[in-house]
Amino acid sequence: MRNVPKMNHLGTFHFAGLLPRVAVEERCAFRRLDALLMKSCLRTSSRSLADYSQLRANALGRRVSASRRRGSIARQVVAEVFPYSRAMHSDAATSTTPRTAIIHADGGSRGNPGPAAIGAVVAETDGRVVQEVSAYIGRATNNVAEYRALIEGLRAALELHFEAVRVRMDSELIVRQLLGEYRVKNEGLRPLYEEARRLLARFASVDLQHVPRSLNREADALVNRALDARA
Repeated sequence: MRNVPKMNHLGTFHFAGLLPRVAVEERCAFRRLDALLMKSCLRTSSRSLADYSQLRANALGRRVSASRRRGSIARQVVAEVFPYSRAMHSDAATSTTPRTAIIHADGGSRGNPGPAAIGAVVAETDGRVVQEVSAYIGRATNNVAEYRALIEGLRAALELHFEAVRVRMDSELIVRQLLGEYRVKNEGLRPLYEEARRLLARFASVDLQHVPRSLNREADALVNRALDARA
């Protein structure tokens, strides 16, 4: 994951760790670069993300004249690193608010491992539900079901052309792993973790939060509905 932007403790992506050491007079420019990357990086293709380090090295390998304005340095690097992004490289450009999905996801098994199911609710920011996911997934652990519920919720949001996402889950483990606060020690979860990260990276902004089960009742009900239907 070295070339993929990391998430900070607030659940948003940051790029500070990816920037090289630069002279003091250029650091302010790269603070500006961070802000522009925040808007642009997650809108690029997977290939652009994978090639980030090489592109960055190419753009920064040439010395930038100290006489250039700091803002120009940042905009120049963004333009070179992300030539195909939809980021705005001008301070005068008009910004738009991305269409944001609120996803409540839950998964569970009766037996852990045992019969398992997933549930996800995709809603607009005004609370209007636009899609629900409820499915039996066979025998699995609680954590596998939680990841699969999130993945299906993210896929649904992407198919509905949402550009940003707010994820709410009552699994503290899953949320903290995705935020980089917990390691993924179970190798059986790693492919699911990687897939969730890949899908999250396709949104312009991401907000991940752990919530109490009482605030995730709709998704939990979808899980139980799928399990009861198989009983």
